[in-house]
Amino acid sequence: MEGKIAEKIDLIQNSMFDDVLHPGCHCLPWCVGYQLAGSLTLRLQQLDVRCETKTKDNVFVTVVASIQYRALAEKASDAFYRLSNTKEQIQAYVFDVIRASVPKLDLDSTFEQKNDIAKAVEDELEKAMSAYGYEIVQTLIVDIEPDTQVKRAMNEINAAARLRVAANEKAEAEKILQIKRAEGEAESKYLSGLGIARQRQAIVDGLRDSVLAFSENVPGTSAKDVMDMVLVTQYFDTMKEVGASSKSSAVFIPHGPGAVKDIASQIREGLLQAEGVAHGDKRESEKKMSSIGTGYDLSVTTFSPDGRVFQIEYAGKAVDNSGTVVAIRCKDGVVMGVEKLIASKMMLPGSNRRIHAVHRHSGMAVAGLAADGRQIVTRAKSEATNYESTYGEPIPVKELAERVASYVHLCTLYWWLRPFGCGVILGGYDRDGPQLYMVEPSGVSYRYFGAAIGKGRQAAKTEIEKLKLSEMTCREGVIEVAKIIYGVHDEAKDKAFELEMSWVCDESKRQHQKVPDDLLEEAKAAAKAALEEMDAD
Repeated sequence: MEGKIAEKIDLIQNSMFDDVLHPGCHCLPWCVGYQLAGSLTLRLQQLDVRCETKTKDNVFVTVVASIQYRALAEKASDAFYRLSNTKEQIQAYVFDVIRASVPKLDLDSTFEQKNDIAKAVEDELEKAMSAYGYEIVQTLIVDIEPDTQVKRAMNEINAAARLRVAANEKAEAEKILQIKRAEGEAESKYLSGLGIARQRQAIVDGLRDSVLAFSENVPGTSAKDVMDMVLVTQYFDTMKEVGASSKSSAVFIPHGPGAVKDIASQIREGLLQAEGVAHGDKRESEKKMSSIGTGYDLSVTTFSPDGRVFQIEYAGKAVDNSGTVVAIRCKDGVVMGVEKLIASKMMLPGSNRRIHAVHRHSGMAVAGLAADGRQIVTRAKSEATNYESTYGEPIPVKELAERVASYVHLCTLYWWLRPFGCGVILGGYDRDGPQLYMVEPSGVSYRYFGAAIGKGRQAAKTEIEKLKLSEMTCREGVIEVAKIIYGVHDEAKDKAFELEMSWVCDESKRQHQKVPDDLLEEAKAAAKAALEEMDAD
């Protein structure tokens, strides 16, 4: 039989032995039992394998490997008889190597070390396939495709990083501009002072030359006599001008020219006293400005002389004027309660909420400006969603608190922003158990057993310190929080309020939820009863 294609060989067999026919013209003796067993191509073949796996940082990726292989002519019998489904065999080896290598690397390292992965695949295939008459010519990792949501998250992270760099560059440019402006002003003052000094030097030089010339032309006179005469002349000229411009008809002058020395001393002392008074007034003015914020509260980037940032303190005042927010961490979860002041009797109950759900396992209570609080809640939701889409698990409460605190602090760094006029309490349940954090308008974040902000924060903190939180369940905590909020509410000064409460605990299956209505009503009744009992005492 003739082999028409040079890259193809035929295998024949009879009852006694097998043989291989290489490309060329051959005669196959059918009569003695020879038959064609099959054909085997010697061409270079390519197999593209798509393998889905997960990186060390829990990112799902699809690795595309391209395998170039061919059968060896001298081992054609092995390639034909000892191995079937060649492509499936190669694909199995590729899956094994990739899924053993990629989970040891994070996403960035996977891209950086794709050549190492390709080399590992090639070595494994070469070792396995050579025994079956195949040669692995080349192995390439042609693509690494992260999940679509991961790509979107990475683009958002890169965009945020570039925006941060742009903001820093803009701030640096403004800083340089201010420095150059200050340097120009300093140079201008220096040159102005230099001109005044030269002017005075010229006056002194001219006066000295005049005194020396007068002494030389009038024998028997000294320089001191000439200066006394000049002072007397200037003194009488001054008195003449005072008399001409003053409305008073009487001018008191010394009884003789000998008092010129006393006048010079008085003038000198008067100038020194005036300068001292001016400096004292300036220091007193600066001290007064520092204490009341005048001149130092125009920008969030300005520090007062005693190290205060008044814009942040003003934001804290907005929090202090808000209704009280109380949160406690019990042994089985976190309870949050808000004294939501009712601005108008026309408002529907439940509107303008102060407690928001951030994620399935976490919630946030807001004190201060409600609109600012909603902006922080929106940012917190975005951070929680991005974290879960990137890492495939709910965001830890500590990580969420740090990200929210960084966002709040960002608004205290640039003059074109203002601080958030609110503080937030963040409660949640993660792998480490119940967690409670508070973020202040400055961007400071702390972890608490119990926290309170708003009008009645001091009294509320005192009551929280009396509780044995480590032994208390959230069901008991709901009643205690209600008692605290009713106790710190001043009916004489404050408006009516609506009690808003939520929890995340074992009873709520570790989901952030509103406190059930029956339990909320029970807590209100217990709080009112405790308040009446305290009033009776």
